[in-house]
Amino acid sequence: MYAGIPAFWRFVLPENGKQLLTLSFVRLTNGWAVFAVAQDWTFYDAKGHWLTLQQLQQMPDRFRKYQHRGIEASAYITPLAHVKPPKPLRAQLQMPWKRFRYELRQLVFNRLKS
Repeated sequence: MYAGIPAFWRFVLPENGKQLLTLSFVRLTNGWAVFAVAQDWTFYDAKGHWLTLQQLQQMPDRFRKYQHRGIEASAYITPLAHVKPPKPLRAQLQMPWKRFRYELRQLVFNRLKS
């Protein structure tokens, strides 16, 4: 995020809902790339290009070698139909002007609600 590339992370449950995994998402020009940093999972094609979430969802069988406590990566990726990044991104809240704008917006909206 500090390098100017939008990114965030999410806790994800697989389809069976038993083993929690943390996935990181990085915005590329063609979509959100997926990484499991602690498991050293990086998904890329034969040319070495990172795959987006949509591309991964179209080829779940290709990543059977990636497993987290006996659960295949596809069980975590398949349920993620549409990843929506938080607004603002968490790292943006550490940047002074973005934090100021966020806090000001929160103050105004809270006043309007009451």
